Amino acid sequence: MLNKTELKDIEEIAAKYYMNPVLVELNRLIATKGAKEALSYLHPTILGVKDKVLAIIKKRKTAGKINDVAQASKTAVGSIFSNSIIYLFLKAKEKGLVKENIFITSKPKRFKELIAINVDGETQKPDLDLVVYSNDDKANLANLMIISL
Repeated sequence: MLNKTELKDIEEIAAKYYMNPVLVELNRLIATKGAKEALSYLHPTILGVKDKVLAIIKKRKTAGKINDVAQASKTAVGSIFSNSIIYLFLKAKEKGLVKENIFITSKPKRFKELIAINVDGETQKPDLDLVVYSNDDKANLANLMIISL
């Protein structure tokens, strides 16, 4: 069962204009291969919907909603990858394939200070595109995995 934040994450992903063709394919994969196995098909899935996403972006350009097709395409591609991983993770969790105390986020603000590395008096922080983490039985952070895409 997903919590309120996870349900909201799925809604936010689905609301992104460029995600519709991707989600159609991801849901097809979930139905045929399963939520966990669908991750293995992420790259060809994203490449397979490239033309549909580009058509949506061009339509938005024509409608005056965006100025630069190339820039919007770059932004969409970067977001599609991370959003697809989160979506499949949450769908797998929804089916009981991921423990309830394990979470994923692309909003790692909470973790930035935890992972700061001090080197010769300078603070460095790794790139945090996704964070997978677990909580203990008292909701304290137990494990943390940083994923840079």
